[in-house]
This record gives sequence, structure tokens and C-alpha cells, in this order.
Amino acid sequence: MQVRGAAALRSVEKHAHRCFALVDILRGSTSNQWTTDHAEMAVTSDPELTYLLTAVHALDQTLKDARGGLLGGQSVAKIGIAFEATQQAWRNWVNVQQQVDQHSIPDDMQAQWDAATLRIRASREGLNHILSNYNEAIAQFPARMLVHAMGFKPTSLM
Repeated sequence: MQVRGAAALRSVEKHAHRCFALVDILRGSTSNQWTTDHAEMAVTSDPELTYLLTAVHALDQTLKDARGGLLGGQSVAKIGIAFEATQQAWRNWVNVQQQVDQHSIPDDMQAQWDAATLRIRASREGLNHILSNYNEAIAQFPARMLVHAMGFKPTSLM
């Protein structure tokens, strides 16, 4: 299950990087590389864009923190929380663009964001299914007698 869970987590990360690239475009970056330099990212006069940049950076960091570790504890749940915060920051930024600037973002950019987040949600559902199966398996007899001694614990969902 660990291998399948890690693959699902990599899928979440892969699609999240498409969202990161779109935010980089909004930030005005001329490179196609997602920057992890938070000080560089936060340089903007638009508070909603700053909020979006901060949320995206937090999602990037939680994905990095979870990479290579065991799928357990709160690391997976933190990714879900960071993803939802990024989604909310994106919606806030889009709403401000529509209300204040009287224009909306380009349709192709919104379509790319929607496609990436749809793929993230699908990967997230797959990961949650794997984690639910894991939790169910370690709760069953006789496994539950062994899992405690071996250090296996139920994990939270994303």
C-alpha cells in the first residue's frame, strides 16, 4: 500500500506544479521554473496575489515535507488543508480581479487551473481510498494484534 500511496502522492505533486506555474505567470515571472524563494515570491503590491503566493508556497512546502516519508500521521492531512487554502486563495484572487479591475482572468488560464485542480482532486480521492483501505486492514483481527507491536498506526486522510 505504501508504494501505491506514494504514487498517488506523486501524482498530486505533479499536478500541483502546474498550478504553481500558473501562479508564477501571474507573479510576472519570465522563467518557466517555479521559485521556492519565498522572499522573492512575496514581492507584490496586490494583497490577494500575495495571499495566493503564500498559500501556494505552503502547499509546495507540505508536499516537500511529505515526500519520501511514510504516509501517516498528519503530513497527508496537512497537504489537504494546504490544497484547500490554495483553492480559496485562487478564488479570492479571481473575485478581486473581476470586481476591482472589471475584468476576468484569461479563459485559458482558468481552464488550465481547473484542469490541474481536477486532476489533483482525482489523485487525492485515490490516495484517500488507499489510506482508508490501509486503516481498515490494520484494524482487522489478527492484524490489529501485530500492528501495534510493529509501530503501524492509522493515518489521516488528505
